[in-house]
Amino acid sequence: MVKSSQKKLLALDFSPRKRSNSSRLLDFALKSAIAEGIGILRYKPHEMNIAPCDACETCYDGSPCPKNDDMAEIYPILETANAVIIATPSYFYGVPAPAKALIDRCQLFWARKYILAETLPSRPAGVIEVAGSGGQRVFEGINLTIKYFLDSISIDMPEPLAFRHVDCDPKDLPDELLRASEEYGTRLVSEILKEEKNENR
Repeated sequence: MVKSSQKKLLALDFSPRKRSNSSRLLDFALKSAIAEGIGILRYKPHEMNIAPCDACETCYDGSPCPKNDDMAEIYPILETANAVIIATPSYFYGVPAPAKALIDRCQLFWARKYILAETLPSRPAGVIEVAGSGGQRVFEGINLTIKYFLDSISIDMPEPLAFRHVDCDPKDLPDELLRASEEYGTRLVSEILKEEKNENR
């Protein structure tokens, strides 16, 4: 359980698999946050009921999204989390479909920012990307999608931690990838704690 006064890290696990390489790398990235007592709010879109956006434009005047599904739980966390970390595999050079549905439903935040001029505070973020392919452009689509998703909630796109040629069983992930993910998560936690110090000045 996350205490109301506790720092919160939203962790979005985009892989549809129960056991996946990107999910295991996310596990390691979250170790530092757990050690620091930061509350982890972890969600897997594939296991949620999230309908696609149908461009009804109801949110353009500030009204809530009319769809009654699990996005109602995600919206307030996207507004209040102290940081966001995303882990995703590459599916045809993009994010998996359930994750894209979640992102598309954030048109609500786009409308608030670019139509109603209501912006959320900037916060740190992390992005972990995994592909079985070694293509140099394999993460381009993912990076653009996540960049503009984060922009809608006033977060700058961070430098992603990207791994190519990863097509093994998650238990066989090389130690250097696990260490790199843990170090990446530690740097994100440092940013969260730095923000906390700035708030307390």
